[in-house]
Amino acid sequence: MPSPVNRAHIGESDQSMEIATAEQEINKRRIPNGWREDIHPEGLLLYSTVVDVRKRHIRVHTDLALRLSENHSVIARALDMFIKLAHECNELHDSEVEDSDIEACIVVSEKFPDEFGYYLANHQSQTVFWLEDIEQERIDQMRLSALDSDILQLKLETLYWRHVTDFPCHCSLPSEVWEKLSPMILVGAVDQEYCDESTAPKDAATLARLETFWRQAKKKREVDCARPTCNWICGRLWYDFVAARVVNHWGTDYARLERTTQIGDGTKPSERAAPRLIEWLCLLFLWNEPAVTMKLLDEAWPGRVINQKPWRKMMATFSNEWEKIFVLSAIIFAGAMAFLAVPVQNNNGPAGSEPSMVTSFAFLCGILCCVFSIASLVAAVNLKRDFGGKITEDVHEAGAYLESLEGGVMGYLKWGICLSFPRALFQWAVISFCAGLVILAFQLHEQRTQFFWAEVAVTVALTVGVVAVRSLAPERIRPESIFRVRKNVQATKDTISTVARRATTMFSDQNIQATKDTFSTAARRATTMFSDLSRRGRKNTAMSIEDGLELDPQTPKTPTPLIPR
Repeated sequence: MPSPVNRAHIGESDQSMEIATAEQEINKRRIPNGWREDIHPEGLLLYSTVVDVRKRHIRVHTDLALRLSENHSVIARALDMFIKLAHECNELHDSEVEDSDIEACIVVSEKFPDEFGYYLANHQSQTVFWLEDIEQERIDQMRLSALDSDILQLKLETLYWRHVTDFPCHCSLPSEVWEKLSPMILVGAVDQEYCDESTAPKDAATLARLETFWRQAKKKREVDCARPTCNWICGRLWYDFVAARVVNHWGTDYARLERTTQIGDGTKPSERAAPRLIEWLCLLFLWNEPAVTMKLLDEAWPGRVINQKPWRKMMATFSNEWEKIFVLSAIIFAGAMAFLAVPVQNNNGPAGSEPSMVTSFAFLCGILCCVFSIASLVAAVNLKRDFGGKITEDVHEAGAYLESLEGGVMGYLKWGICLSFPRALFQWAVISFCAGLVILAFQLHEQRTQFFWAEVAVTVALTVGVVAVRSLAPERIRPESIFRVRKNVQATKDTISTVARRATTMFSDQNIQATKDTFSTAARRATTMFSDLSRRGRKNTAMSIEDGLELDPQTPKTPTPLIPR
């Protein structure tokens, strides 16, 4: 155990060196005169000062690390340039806004100390503004389109609430903004409960919890209206709702009432044109799986807007699929290895000769099955790791990621290829395994082919059954297919109705009366014929009696027929 240090034996030179080092450290951590250091509720160090410009006293904020002495000259130069701009802006000084309602923020990058940016926040109107006209480049950076002209004020309000979130220490928010929060939260929660395609920024359970947090923060705010934590909570809540209003074009003629509504002429990711060669290669070698994946992206990213619920649902579907492919690929690989271990004799040649072409092709299919299964397994593991982090939970991170994929020749198709790669490789592994089994079965039953064809028949029957059952899956029953079925049913009903009308027409009253008349005519004719025959017989008998015909006694008596032959 080392002995303790005896301070009595430390020399004066060592003491003076320690004191000098401590003073240098303190001077290095000292912030410029006039600046105040604050701590953000999340722990970030913030700095602010009050500058005098004519008759106004404007508080200026920055998040530049002012404890570093090398940043003192940077912030001083930026502050002088801001004061010069504010001094020359007559509109700022002619405004009736109080000094306490105006704050400025200076943005300086340590990588580019000679450049700086700024903006001013107005707490009274909840907006941001600048001291000179905004250049077209800045408007383009805000991504304003023709449809966004009506929501420009909402975009500026979004920037204001972002400022309150970033610098909550010295602002005093009016009570009206606190009172408006509760109705917005409740409307969003009710809309989520009654509509699956709701455009509310959070789900119903989260909004209910946020409403509870809002009530607690409101009570604390009544005690201290400038409490930084309360301002930060209010800014975060307002930012989420106003940002959602911007996305959904709230308060315009083309407001998005459901998240699946498409606004503008923007094409869907699956409709983006890609090189024909790439599309054909995806169709031939990837079973057109990238196109199916792009359809899922259309549903999760309608109108280039990511909603938390459908995005997380889609990523959870992919995650479960990759886990299943990982397990199934391992099983297929083990089956292929067992398949390769089966000894096959060459029936057409002597013992010890080279295997036939059929046998070699069977083993080739087994080896390809091993290769595809390993590739599918590795791809599934990599995608599970890459898409299992922040991008799955954070919609802002996911939106920035999808925006970065827009450029290039392939566009979003490369995203579809990447996510569908494990599925396509697994299908190739299954096909290789089945082809190897078929060839091996043919080799085993080469002398008695009836067994081979029996196995083929069973396989085809099972395949047809699986495909038929798969066609009835809920995701494959689209509205157009349902409409087609209903149309066929209606056509069948119309055919049956036509046949029934024709049968009814045949047995109508008119036809029945005509049939009755026909039978009556035939009956009258038969009655007349039998009456004539009866009259003729009676007449002949009477004439024979009147003439006194006598027959010879020995001549047999032959009766006279009533009806002449």
